[in-house]
Amino acid sequence: SIELSPGGTGFTLTFNTPTDSACMNGATHSRCVIAPNGPVQDCCVIFHPSTCALLGGLGLSQAVCIWQTPSLLDVTLGSGATLPILGEMRLRSTIRDSSGESDAADGSLYLP
Repeated sequence: SIELSPGGTGFTLTFNTPTDSACMNGATHSRCVIAPNGPVQDCCVIFHPSTCALLGGLGLSQAVCIWQTPSLLDVTLGSGATLPILGEMRLRSTIRDSSGESDAADGSLYLP
């Protein structure tokens, strides 16, 4: 599910089961699509490039994705973000269940 944050500065994604956090927290497994050397907050790991561009910013002003728990992802928009109401948010195939054994989450989410 998606919940917009107060003030429109971002949104929270809640997954119905614990995930592997797209291997962004530094813990990796053999099926990680991207296996960083340590924790990262780059939303482009999770979202398709077309969606990542809508999240806004480059470099220091880019969108930030922080996993609060394996089921809860906070997204803070970067400068110049352009998210349309009812806009499509396309996922990359990088998020799996917490064991890493499931098929990757794929498809789209829609802003409320």
